[in-house]
Amino acid sequence: MALRNDYRLKFGVTIKDAYIKIESIQGSKKRMTVTIGVYNIVDGEHMLVNRYNIEKPFEPNLGSTANLFEQAYIHLKRLDDYADSVDA
Repeated sequence: MALRNDYRLKFGVTIKDAYIKIESIQGSKKRMTVTIGVYNIVDGEHMLVNRYNIEKPFEPNLGSTANLFEQAYIHLKRLDDYADSVDA
């Protein structure tokens, strides 16, 4: 699972159609924090350009049939920065 979206680096360069992948999820039953890896794909190779924690954690639904990674991707798509993302 991953997302695709344009990603703007801090110094102003935009990576078109960046590959955005959840690297890890950590937390508790009440609050999960997501770490994201952003990759530029060059000649078929995924090159890591940024890794960071999402500042807005989410509360997992432990009764859901969706696993924690699926819930984290749903959460990301609800955030403004990722609302235009498509599944990769």
